[in-house]
Amino acid sequence: VDTIEVVNVPEGMTAEIINANLTVRVRGPEEELSKLTEEDISAVVDLSAAEAGTATYKAFIKISDQFPNVGAMKTSSVSATVLPVES
Repeated sequence: VDTIEVVNVPEGMTAEIINANLTVRVRGPEEELSKLTEEDISAVVDLSAAEAGTATYKAFIKISDQFPNVGAMKTSSVSATVLPVES
């Protein structure tokens, strides 16, 4: 997965994801898995509790609504650098 959305970046800060992609394992019925593509899977990283510096954050895996019986097998993590916005 290379679609990683960053949400809730603290005000006055900017964030950069260090990992460009994640490997995600999914499970579900074979008929749904056979139609699933990389574009149907994305990751969301919530930085609401982030502080300045580089750290690892949980990435929540989102799968397209077209695949209601498919899910990620575990939560992934990404590294991100959070820095104050330069004025």
